[in-house]
Amino acid sequence: MKNLFLIFLIVSLAFISCTKNDLNKEVLDVNNLELNKSNNNNNYQITREISYGSSPEQTFDIYSPINSLTIIKTKVIVLIHGGSWMNGDKSSMEELLVRIQSTNPNYTIVNMNYVLANDNNFAFPNQFNDIDLVLNELTSNQEVYHIIPEFTLLGKSAGAQLALMYDNTFDKLDRVKTVCSISGPTDFTHTVFQDDPDFDYLFDLLVDKNYYSYSYGINLEISPLFQINRRTSPTIIFHGTNDVKVPIENAELLEEKLNRNRIPNKLLVFNEGHSNWSSNTMQVFDIELKLFLEKNF
Repeated sequence: MKNLFLIFLIVSLAFISCTKNDLNKEVLDVNNLELNKSNNNNNYQITREISYGSSPEQTFDIYSPINSLTIIKTKVIVLIHGGSWMNGDKSSMEELLVRIQSTNPNYTIVNMNYVLANDNNFAFPNQFNDIDLVLNELTSNQEVYHIIPEFTLLGKSAGAQLALMYDNTFDKLDRVKTVCSISGPTDFTHTVFQDDPDFDYLFDLLVDKNYYSYSYGINLEISPLFQINRRTSPTIIFHGTNDVKVPIENAELLEEKLNRNRIPNKLLVFNEGHSNWSSNTMQVFDIELKLFLEKNF
């Protein structure tokens, strides 16, 4: 029975308004910060259900700024949904997508699905490979999509783990330039995972044992925390102190490891749970993501 651990990881994200800088703690006054907001989808050409593989699950939607189709090419933000690697859909990212459009109108946005894990399909490394296929499709057809093939990967929960892992271990061409982790698990050696009675069963379903050698330790091999290196992309992390699904220590240890490797990063901590963050928190999210992309992307 995988119920407890699957439900434990499946709920998607949460925030409030206590923030933490990677170098100093600060509380933002959202009322004194200005955002350049667009009219959302009215300013975008939307193409849905573009296939990037043979599975019906291998599709993405692309939101192209109208101006980019006639004036300049744009960089790309790729959204990766959560759902414990076995559930979820890109539709769950649409509310967040609208927020990102509003505050970052000069990027193309791609909202992707990937093949979900089940008895016949492993999550790892297949879901990392799906990200690679999406970037290949976009890069190969960059003139059609009118993009610059440089990418931000933004993932929620399980999607954040996929984004972080892809950047650190699968991005051989260095196409990913920044990563955003929202409530992402980074350390599967943490007791909250190891003490769960369904953890081993879950990993039997998720991990392709023919791909991983196990000599390094599977929990380490698929934990982003242990893959950070000097080539890791600048990373912004959003996490809730009351997240019982993915402990706050996962975010704090990631920040520490990024600092140790001199990777530009920022950790923002909110008095929230794993999902359904407050409107004030989401305003801070909007501002901080915008500023981080302007500086690092």
